[in-house]
Amino acid sequence: MAYTEITVQSPTIAGVIPTNAAATLSDGNRFINTGREFVMITNNGTVNPVVVTIPTPQTINNLTIQDPTVSVAKDGIIKIIGPFPPSIYNNPVGGTDENEVYVEYDQATDVLISVFRV
Repeated sequence: MAYTEITVQSPTIAGVIPTNAAATLSDGNRFINTGREFVMITNNGTVNPVVVTIPTPQTINNLTIQDPTVSVAKDGIIKIIGPFPPSIYNNPVGGTDENEVYVEYDQATDVLISVFRV
């Protein structure tokens, strides 16, 4: 899969207007992660909730870690997800998209994503 990169935004004391990107269903999205990032998902759809999955490519003692899922209700509901500890969520160094986190969706119609680093 070729995940679509999302630019990480940094809030300031003057405030920031979030730059939203359309969620990418076929390949998902990705962002560089330092462990201080949060994802904002907005579901502007009027029919169904969206289920967001954050894959966990790492293992602990050779055991896989269950991928967390978050349901975001319809009609403009917003959820903020994170932070993402790098030792669990980052893609391994030397692999594809190293030090990045993947975000996947069960549907992406009218779904927006923003990523913030604090």
